[in-house]
Amino acid sequence: MATMQQLKSIFAPILTQNPDLVLHRRWLFKPPIRNAIIGIIIDGQSDPAAPNFSLSILPLSRAGGPIPLGYNLRLYIERVIGSPKPQNPFLATMPSRFLYDMFAPEFAPHLIENFNAKARPFIDAHQSWEEILDWVGDPRWIEGHLNSREPTEGWCAMMAGDFARAASILLKYVVRMEAHFAEAPNPRGRPIPSHLVVCRALAETLATEDRARIVTHLRGMEAATIDHYKLQKYWQPTPFPFE
Repeated sequence: MATMQQLKSIFAPILTQNPDLVLHRRWLFKPPIRNAIIGIIIDGQSDPAAPNFSLSILPLSRAGGPIPLGYNLRLYIERVIGSPKPQNPFLATMPSRFLYDMFAPEFAPHLIENFNAKARPFIDAHQSWEEILDWVGDPRWIEGHLNSREPTEGWCAMMAGDFARAASILLKYVVRMEAHFAEAPNPRGRPIPSHLVVCRALAETLATEDRARIVTHLRGMEAATIDHYKLQKYWQPTPFPFE
């Protein structure tokens, strides 16, 4: 796993060219954060031989746990010439674009080129509610992901002000996932994941269709996500599109 100091060194040229951006823990983004974190998420398993940087948007109030969307939207970098051959047998079987040395002299120009071509336009193009909703609701990020589809569909319905539909989607998801965990063989027992508890509480609040109560609930969810990533100083609470 790459350390924070290593990541700061790797992204230093990009931050010099883009002084409006911030590298904080595993995120590179443009503050202030309003209702979503928009930028590059750095996979926590990244290491100098196989770092994974992805374009992502994480709605602060999404009820699927703190899981960013867009992991399949990688900032691919072709193998850097002179990169040492990976010692890890698993990495040796990966496509060449995964295998490079983050500290090789050739790496920085590749990263800067990919950032300028993909990441900067992505960050700049997703600042309004309309742009965020269009991207988050794109089925490419949610199809086939057991824990992403319904929470994301429910979030989009909620932001559109369709609280009854959002409550129905989220409640069906919770019931399905609770049954899944109850049936899974585990001699020690398996507790219900915390994000399902959060999801059920949100569905129950949405079912009231009390707009003020819903706003208060969502603001608390946003604060919890901000606390999770320790981003308090960058957060600027902003009205939801249905307000």
